[in-house]
Amino acid sequence: MQSLKLKQNTQGLRVHCSKCKRNFNHDKLKNCKHGSSQTYKTIVYLKGKTPTKNHETKSFEEALLESIRFRKKVKTDTIHISTEKIDNKNKFNPETGNIVVAANLYLMYKHNEGDDVAIQEMKELTPDYLNTIQRNIELFIDVTAKKIQNFKNKPLCNLTKFDIKYWYLHVQNSYKETSWASHKKALKYFIDYMIDFHSLKMTNPFNTVKWPSKSGETKAITKTEFDAVIGSINNKSSTRQLGGVRKETKSYYRDYLKDGIRLALFTGLRIGEIVKLRWSDLQHFDNKLMLVCRNDKVETLKKETVRPKVVPVGKQLHELLNNLGFENNKDSEKYILFPERGIKNTTLANNISKGFSHFYKMAFPHERTKELTCLRKTYISYLKREAGKNTIQLTSHGNDKTLIEFYLDPRVVAKGAEIKIFDESS
Repeated sequence: MQSLKLKQNTQGLRVHCSKCKRNFNHDKLKNCKHGSSQTYKTIVYLKGKTPTKNHETKSFEEALLESIRFRKKVKTDTIHISTEKIDNKNKFNPETGNIVVAANLYLMYKHNEGDDVAIQEMKELTPDYLNTIQRNIELFIDVTAKKIQNFKNKPLCNLTKFDIKYWYLHVQNSYKETSWASHKKALKYFIDYMIDFHSLKMTNPFNTVKWPSKSGETKAITKTEFDAVIGSINNKSSTRQLGGVRKETKSYYRDYLKDGIRLALFTGLRIGEIVKLRWSDLQHFDNKLMLVCRNDKVETLKKETVRPKVVPVGKQLHELLNNLGFENNKDSEKYILFPERGIKNTTLANNISKGFSHFYKMAFPHERTKELTCLRKTYISYLKREAGKNTIQLTSHGNDKTLIEFYLDPRVVAKGAEIKIFDESS
């Protein structure tokens, strides 16, 4: 009997083998050869307990639906910051309701629970995202409660910009600059929800938060540094203890991490563009292979279609593409990176970006941590050496055909194709 089908999912759905006496995820299922002994099983990891459910169905789609229902049933007992369970919005008084009760209401809303969730508003958010929201709200409450007496019982509508200063200083001193914006966003959205859904008469104090400008200019990465980061991914710990009161650990290793980092170095594209690359984006121009992709950042700012980006495929990039399956997938609509993805592009991009910073820190614990953007800086620096003033043609009218026919100089493409990152010979 064939093995059960299992795709990557965020619902805790696994395949259990009674002969192997273990549970398999989508990546490890190939190691089990006992198809007749396999059943679907949902595992929900909660603080202090691990509820499970065996599914009788042999259909992955049906098992996934049952898994979603099971998770919703068991998780409501763990989403609350306090032990008081809030069942409907009528229990929150906009004039006297405190921040703990409000936080519980908001968390229920984000989990698609409670009376104020319309069916068209429901979103199936990932467990990591939901945990981040709760962690950020808990951090604010705990930090502020240590400085302001009886803060947890204070009416939320009385929260002012002066009350959030302790949290503001704590985040600056305890967290990386790259995470400051996400801390603010989680709390801003929380208060916006209470104003819009529960009629609080207040001004959102988090609208006043402005973080200091990030220090320092993005610097290129050296070959020694890059090799050390790749080596760190191979050899060092993939987990890091998070800040905040819960002291959770998080894994940063992903099977696609090294390929994503190499694509960033050899294309100079932003990570949001890299995760959207498809094999059909590879085109030939004047006998030179190149990647043609949308300029997402400029299109977002201008809210209009702009000239696409062109990345000449040099030797290093060509070798990487071959390793990723160029010959078998060329001209297809499959993604180049992690084609069988079961996560959003934004999640994939975030995993690569944070993973790079984590493993850079592992490789150089006493140095200022570099971010993924340093790879783009490195690529453009080497590209400029090859293409000179024509670099702009390769880094950012209307459509691909117009670009190829009227805007690209074959000599510029040829120069760009000669780029070799970390080659210091001139």
